[in-house]
Amino acid sequence: MHEISLFDEATETVSSSSDFMQAFMQYVQPRCQQMVESMGHHMAYDAAVDQGISQYLVNLYNINAIKTDATWYVEHGMFTQKAIMHMEDAALSAALPRLEELLTAMEVEPYVWSPIISDKRWEEFSKTLPVYSSPQAQVPVARL
Repeated sequence: MHEISLFDEATETVSSSSDFMQAFMQYVQPRCQQMVESMGHHMAYDAAVDQGISQYLVNLYNINAIKTDATWYVEHGMFTQKAIMHMEDAALSAALPRLEELLTAMEVEPYVWSPIISDKRWEEFSKTLPVYSSPQAQVPVARL
């Protein structure tokens, strides 16, 4: 609905104007990225569902897609800002306990270079960090 609405609104605005180019430059051109992203969100959602991606991940994706243009959803009476916040919380709360399972299923480890991906990698990384120290300074102890 989001994608169709953006394109319909652009078409209506441009076609009802007496100056096509002026209307296009003022209305459509500044919204091109948003319009293309809306198509991408639709395509990514369809592909995820077709591939059987975990519903937890699909829900996380959906809420993030909604948040990219939350104003549209609120303006069209689909959600309130509060409802969007609750949807995000629900999606995160449902996915978090399954994080290890989801990451394992996606086989992301070979593609993630950050050492924080696992305790083992973090421990190995922390051993490579330089250690800086200073001589022990004598700090006077205050006596009461």
